[in-house]
Amino acid sequence: MKFESIRDAALALLEANASTGNYRVIGYPKPFEAAENISGVDRAVRFFYSGGDFPSSSSSENAGLVNHQMKFTIHLAVAAPASGDESVLTSLTATAAERAAALAGFSDAGYTADRELDDLFSVVWSLFMNFENRDILTDENAGSRWIPSFSKMPIDENGEYALSSGEMTLEYQADETPEGAAGEAGDSVSVDYGVDDDEEQATGQTFDISS
Repeated sequence: MKFESIRDAALALLEANASTGNYRVIGYPKPFEAAENISGVDRAVRFFYSGGDFPSSSSSENAGLVNHQMKFTIHLAVAAPASGDESVLTSLTATAAERAAALAGFSDAGYTADRELDDLFSVVWSLFMNFENRDILTDENAGSRWIPSFSKMPIDENGEYALSSGEMTLEYQADETPEGAAGEAGDSVSVDYGVDDDEEQATGQTFDISS
């Protein structure tokens, strides 16, 4: 189906720009790795086909076309190392100033991760919405693409890294053409219900069927 070729072309587009965009591509809905593995130039982009609609009002049975309103999930994740010392926060002997300094370090990591996510979103969004890339996903007559929204998750600042992630949906609309052999009609089945012109049927009751 066409969504498979669009999926593969989108992954190829992401892969071709991964080195300049400082990210890695994951082409299926697997869980992200530990935070330390998605920091710096290892920012993660997870892309996969997540579903679609087939509205009958936009399809043409006579022409053999079925409109496919595809949805591809793009999940972004980045991490930034915390400069604070977590042991200070749990220490019974740490001073108030030391605790404040440790907390400030973790806050800085959250800020850095948030800005890293903004940058990664800008890179990926531009790839798909750039006018020059409009026909890269498939031929120019295939359909249209759009990214209607982007949403961020709360920053996770537990541990030695601050983790920031977000998700957007790439919507793509195109006509699918059912492929393969048309198939053969099944054998006809004749069923005799045993109903004839008699007024009395198998129930043993008599009905007036003259009216």
